[in-house]
Amino acid sequence: MKTAGTSFRTMLEREFGDRIYPTNDELAAQPQRFYLRTPELLDKLAAGSLDLSGRDFLCGHYPARLAEELKGEWRTVIFLREPISRTLSILAHHKRNLGFFERRGKLNIPRLLKKRDFVLGQVADYQTKTLALPGTGNVNQPYPVNEATYEKAVEVLHAADCVGLT
Repeated sequence: MKTAGTSFRTMLEREFGDRIYPTNDELAAQPQRFYLRTPELLDKLAAGSLDLSGRDFLCGHYPARLAEELKGEWRTVIFLREPISRTLSILAHHKRNLGFFERRGKLNIPRLLKKRDFVLGQVADYQTKTLALPGTGNVNQPYPVNEATYEKAVEVLHAADCVGLT
């Protein structure tokens, strides 16, 4: 999250139309325009209620290793962002959407930063976690980051087909 993926997805849709998933219309049909979480995506694919055949691109907030869980051959494009800028961007995102989060019983920004699950799930070592998670992992949940996690993240980064820096 917060590494220019939405801008990239929008550019892909302009260029390739409905060969990407989700298109803007498909994303608009989701509650709060959220991407499907990894378990939900995999469940829908397994149940046949989502078909990615004919799609060249799958975009969203997924572990870098998601392709290991998908049928067919998929390439991996990863966007990384300088961590402090990414953190400030996610906090600005929450601030912009504060009314939405407050209505749902979420906390304001200073209190949010005191929430261990938020910090561990969306701030601390977020990009390392997203690279190292198994393909079935949830990028919004806390995940232990240690030396082994870091080594896995580096391995996944080197194996990626394309790495963009924002």
